[in-house]
Amino acid sequence: MTINDSLQHVPPAPEASRFSRRTLALLPGVLLGGALALGGESTANAAGSDLREMNFYLSYTPSASFDGKMHAGGSVSASLIGLPKGAAVKYQWRLNGASVKGATKSSFAIPRSAVGKKLSLHTVVTAKGYKTDSAEWSLSRVELPAMPTYMGFYSAFGTYIQAQPQLLPKGAKVKYQWRIDGKDVKGATKATFSVPNSAAGKKVSVYFVATAKGYARLAVDYTYGVMPGGSKKKTLKASTPTITGTLRVGSKLTAHKGTWTAGTTRTYQWYANGVAIKGATKYTLVVPSSAKGKQLTVKITGRKSGYTTLSKVSKETSKIAAQR
Repeated sequence: MTINDSLQHVPPAPEASRFSRRTLALLPGVLLGGALALGGESTANAAGSDLREMNFYLSYTPSASFDGKMHAGGSVSASLIGLPKGAAVKYQWRLNGASVKGATKSSFAIPRSAVGKKLSLHTVVTAKGYKTDSAEWSLSRVELPAMPTYMGFYSAFGTYIQAQPQLLPKGAKVKYQWRIDGKDVKGATKATFSVPNSAAGKKVSVYFVATAKGYARLAVDYTYGVMPGGSKKKTLKASTPTITGTLRVGSKLTAHKGTWTAGTTRTYQWYANGVAIKGATKYTLVVPSSAKGKQLTVKITGRKSGYTTLSKVSKETSKIAAQR
């Protein structure tokens, strides 16, 4: 074998293509081959001079608004915002995640059976040249409708007041509890309330409870107003009293009143182990033998016209020692 015979013939390689073809993923706003691609894929040469095929889509983010009455017997409607021109929308209302048969419109009449269930809306939006958008819009839990009522009052010269609820549904059951300054009046549980003299200058109200089939329970405290014949008293200001002196039988102790509202009249009462000491009604006290081994306190009671009576009690002393 000659050396020439051992050489293998290698055919000349074909001229390499000037442009290789590849698939390009296009980003929004990329100018390719003179065309604006807004998203999708295109088959083109690498130099971009020959745009052969382009499939693109636009993306968007719609929002939704809801209007109506979110309770059983009411209705709610949906509006999608930010949709492309010519978009088609499919609706499906759901309760607790389950589709409601036939509820495929933008509005939905909420049935009584929906009470206590979570309402939501599933939408599918399609538009030519756009990516299909599917979304789930979650709303609140369906409740019973509020009871349509308001309270009226009838009064005869302040001697009695009658509660007159209006617009109650047929068959509604009601309960009353009259109050004076926010406190229940014992036995005052009817629509008519005989106003006691002690209510003068105080606020009268009625706590009203109503129940009716198909409606949420109503419980409201309706205020009638402040009864005439008096004015609300002010509150006295006072310090806690202190005791000074030798804690021994026969010694003299003094009660110091501290600071009180100007014009206040005060009275005193001394106590031994919480029991009033007979005749000990002055600001000083000579410790009696009966107080031996006991702890003393003093109570000061203040009174002033137009003010609520106020009592202040000192801290207990140490135990009283025997007389020397």
